[in-house]
Amino acid sequence: MSLTEYLIRSSALLVIMLLVYLVFLKNRAKHSHSRAYILFSFIISMASPFIQFGNSPTITNIPQYVMEGISINSGEARTATQGLPLSSLVIYYCIILSSFFAFRLLFGLGRILYLRIHFPSYREKSGRIILIPKSKPVFSFFRMIFIHNTLVNTEVHEHEKQHIKLWHSADRLFIALIGIVFWLNPAYWLFKKELERVHEYQADGAVLNRGIERKKYQNLLLSLSMGYPTALPVNQFNKSFIKNRIKMMNKKNNLRKTSWLFALPFVLATVWIMACSHSTPATQQNAEPEATPEQTEKVHDEVDKMPEFPGGQEAMVQFFVDNIKYPEKARKEGIEGKVFVKFTVAKDGKITNVAIQESVSPELDAEAMRVVEMMPDWIPGEKDGKAVAVEITLPVKFALSDKDDK
Repeated sequence: MSLTEYLIRSSALLVIMLLVYLVFLKNRAKHSHSRAYILFSFIISMASPFIQFGNSPTITNIPQYVMEGISINSGEARTATQGLPLSSLVIYYCIILSSFFAFRLLFGLGRILYLRIHFPSYREKSGRIILIPKSKPVFSFFRMIFIHNTLVNTEVHEHEKQHIKLWHSADRLFIALIGIVFWLNPAYWLFKKELERVHEYQADGAVLNRGIERKKYQNLLLSLSMGYPTALPVNQFNKSFIKNRIKMMNKKNNLRKTSWLFALPFVLATVWIMACSHSTPATQQNAEPEATPEQTEKVHDEVDKMPEFPGGQEAMVQFFVDNIKYPEKARKEGIEGKVFVKFTVAKDGKITNVAIQESVSPELDAEAMRVVEMMPDWIPGEKDGKAVAVEITLPVKFALSDKDDK
């Protein structure tokens, strides 16, 4: 499975899980259920592309075939000197932005460490109290509370202690790590915001359950104005969501009776996983094909009609000649050889599961894979009159011209 395919599948599932949450669970389920659902949504979205339920006979018996090789001469192929292809540029910029979010997280953790070291602190039962200037926002991070000394032992202090007790910092750090990869998905940001809301609702509820007067606590929320937003993966006592938090505190518990809907997305996620697992051929379980006449003949017997490139072998050769670019680095270093590219022609003729079976160099491997992935849909193979998936191994020979050798 390619990185692009993984991101598409996991992101699509995350969007579905978000829609289910917004329709059935938001402001309806218990806060603990909402929190568990959001965390489950991230975990199952990341794991689902790798989960499979058993082995399907139609998957493990995919016929394999070694095709006649294609020879590419550097004199015929264009030299790749005009920059990266579009797909590589997209990946390149995604890596840059992911690196930005990773650096942003590390910078935030560094700021927390700086505050911990440079300001006085003392230990109490709930954790360590770091006394920060009044101009800085109050927040907690695991067992550390960063707070001004005038707010110690107040409702604000109690609020942050509840964040610590409920391990909200672990959620925030987990979500921040996921954001390094899923920053492009709008569902990630919406879920992240919802989790922040749930954290505040949980902490508010825990504070009120300790006997603090509701009206007094709500007035305190309205009177405080703390700096927000922050890049830190922390739980911060802030004025954001204040109106929603007060409404939630005043809401009766009757809506929470609908929390049975919490089970619905689990069923949905299971169906999704099963659909993905059965639609993805597990070619890793197949024996690696060898380019021998005996095996080629045996594979021929497994299907009545082999898959075919539109227009036949000559059209495929011309397709490679027209599209392949001999990597400049490989040409300058005198690298040549035969790259064996393995792929599956699915029942609908689409090219899937492209991988390198025998490598020559990273540059030649990448170019061979790029052109194979560009190929149009094939005419699928057939057995007993029905289309079947067939695994193909295609040797692509890169050869330098006499001019390059001199």
